[in-house]
Amino acid sequence: WVLSQLRSGYPRFFIHPTITAHAKEIVEKCGTPGEQAMLFPSTETAGRCLAFLAEARVVVLGRRRWASVYAVFYEDAERERARIFWQHTGEGASTRLVGVVRRLWNGWLLQEIPLSNELRETPPTPRSPERGIWESLKLSEGDSAKTHLRTDIASLTSTPTMIIDAADEFLYPSGMPAIFALHRTLLSLSPTPRKSICFGFGYTDTLKILSKWGPGYFFYGPGTSSDLDDLEPRLEEGEEFVVLWCKIPSNPLLRTPDLKRIRTMTQKYGFPVLIDDTLAMCVNVDVTQNVDVIVMSLSKAYSGKGNVMGGSIVVNPISPHHIRLHQHLTTTFHDTYHPHDALIMAHNSFYFATCVTHKNTNAAILTSLLTSSPLVEKVYYPSSDLTPYLKLGGGNGYLLSIVFHQDEVARRFFHGLDVDKGPTLWTDFTLGCFYTILGHPEELQWAAEYGVGEFLVQMSVGIKETTLLVEKVERALK
Repeated sequence: WVLSQLRSGYPRFFIHPTITAHAKEIVEKCGTPGEQAMLFPSTETAGRCLAFLAEARVVVLGRRRWASVYAVFYEDAERERARIFWQHTGEGASTRLVGVVRRLWNGWLLQEIPLSNELRETPPTPRSPERGIWESLKLSEGDSAKTHLRTDIASLTSTPTMIIDAADEFLYPSGMPAIFALHRTLLSLSPTPRKSICFGFGYTDTLKILSKWGPGYFFYGPGTSSDLDDLEPRLEEGEEFVVLWCKIPSNPLLRTPDLKRIRTMTQKYGFPVLIDDTLAMCVNVDVTQNVDVIVMSLSKAYSGKGNVMGGSIVVNPISPHHIRLHQHLTTTFHDTYHPHDALIMAHNSFYFATCVTHKNTNAAILTSLLTSSPLVEKVYYPSSDLTPYLKLGGGNGYLLSIVFHQDEVARRFFHGLDVDKGPTLWTDFTLGCFYTILGHPEELQWAAEYGVGEFLVQMSVGIKETTLLVEKVERALK
């Protein structure tokens, strides 16, 4: 029922109607009966989709950088694999990019080209009919926005004892392309095929990337000390891994692994630790002493508005793996973050740190309220295991997961909770969702094996006045 009520959603799961409509226009212009198309921002991203599909071809629309899309055509038999690639990698075209292309589009711009061709960086000639539209787009302003974002993220991740340079930060169109780029980098640098370790209940699409590209992964779902007790003898016996991935905290059970112990083990056996701190946020925590790379989805709290995507990689300058990881990322990096997305992200993030502090406070208060209710079996919220990594003034975040004694009570609470409902989190406005139903609809039994029940209710707490949020939760509990 929940899934049937969704009208739109996260762009990797729900392709925006603008993109769908333009893909249809392109198919009608140069497709053949039975063909469909997905749109990508670059030669490289389209090429990776082609490699993932059994049979496809590419058509380019446009002649200018930041105003062109690559349409990957495929038959209906490949539709599911194309959807999988779009969802898991996040490398599809931005809605704003497609909007630019539609404004400039006319039929003669459409041509089938080799993927090795480069698009021209120069703007249209003065007499070109597209010149006026081009100038109104103000694409050149995106460069300064990207410089600002890289500098800001590096500054927020820095500590009093370690300054991170903007050169160690890489911007991506969203969090999943950043994770996908890191995964490809690690596979390329590994001397032999080796599995990854996913430590803690990982994000759905991260797990899919680890399983569908490369030799797979070893999963420690709970992410507890007993899991480290199991991992250590494996390493001692010579089992080799390419990387250890973890989230701080894990989602939805919001546990923080023992990063110090993990760091000791991975340094001893020579493989890096990659952490996704989207939920804890660099404003709250400092993990630089314990990890090699930090990944963050900018689409969540950093933006806060739910109207733009972005992703970040920070390569830790004190990591023993810094040189090889940074060099490979630099060599293979292709900027596909559309200027208009960068401009919106830079604007949205202006009050990021202030908003995080307010959300921390609201979430802690709601956690106390819910924990005291006899209807509630447990509230998952970051606690003492996160404390060793908190910055001065940092908080435990603003995501909480609620388990009720009875499923029917969970349903009633969810429907009675007067907040926006949707499958994302970390917006400045409060959101509620049935996490497992939305995140693992085909894997409910598997999720339950790791303590993630079907009717787990998740709240991403916003910046609304605390008393108003308390009243909303109290009414829902009644």
